Amino acid sequence: MNEVLSTKDRVRLLPTVMGRLASTTVELAAYRLGKRGMETAILPAPKPTPWTSSAADLGQDILSRGFLEHSVRTWRFGMALARADGADLDPELFYVAAMLHDIGLFRPLAGRCFTAAGVAAVRETAPTGTPVRRIEEVEAAIFEHLEIRRPQATLSCYLQAGSLLDVAGTRITALGPQFVRAACEHRAGFPAACRDVWRAECRRFPKGRAAYARCPGGLLIGTRLNPLPH
Repeated sequence: MNEVLSTKDRVRLLPTVMGRLASTTVELAAYRLGKRGMETAILPAPKPTPWTSSAADLGQDILSRGFLEHSVRTWRFGMALARADGADLDPELFYVAAMLHDIGLFRPLAGRCFTAAGVAAVRETAPTGTPVRRIEEVEAAIFEHLEIRRPQATLSCYLQAGSLLDVAGTRITALGPQFVRAACEHRAGFPAACRDVWRAECRRFPKGRAAYARCPGGLLIGTRLNPLPH
C-alpha cells in the first residue's frame, strides 16, 4: 500500500474497513458480556542487545511518556497475542519494532507518512553487521502496522495487533483480565493523548493512512470505546 491513498484506494478499502469495524464491535460487546481469554504472565523486555538498547534509547529521546508506555504495551500485548495464537515472534525484532513504530508521530519526515520516520530509524539503530533480512523485517513491520488490511507477515501482524489492542481494544477477549490490568499499569491519560497526536498527524498528512484510519476507520472513536483501564 502507498503512503498516500488515492480516491480509488479509499473506495476499494471501504469493505475491509467496515468488516474490521464490525468485528471489533462484536468483540467489544462480547467483552462487556464477560468473555475473557486465558491468563498469561507478562514477558519482561527481551535480554538487552545493542539493537534493543539503541531502539529503546531513541524511543525515550523522541516519544512522549504516554507513547513510550504505549510502545511497551504494544510489546506486551503483541507477544501475548502471538503466544495465544501459537505464533513464533522474534523477541529482539519485535521489541525494536515496538519501540520505533510511533516515533514519526513526534519526529516526522516532511511530506511522508509518520511510519517513514520509524522505518528510517530501524537502520539508524541497527548495529553494524546486522543482517539485511532482519533490518527489512522490522522496516516492513513498522510500515505495515498502519495497513488497513491485516498484514500477512508475522512481525507486521502482531505489531499491528498489539498496537490496536492498546488503542482501540481490538482482540481484547483473547487475553486474561489480570494480565490486562498489569499490562496497563501506566496507561492513565493515554487515550486523550493519542487522540491529540493522531489529529495532528491527520492535519499534517491528510491523504495518508492515518487520516483514513480516523475516518472512515473510526480509530479515535475506538479510543473512547476501548474498555482498557485509562
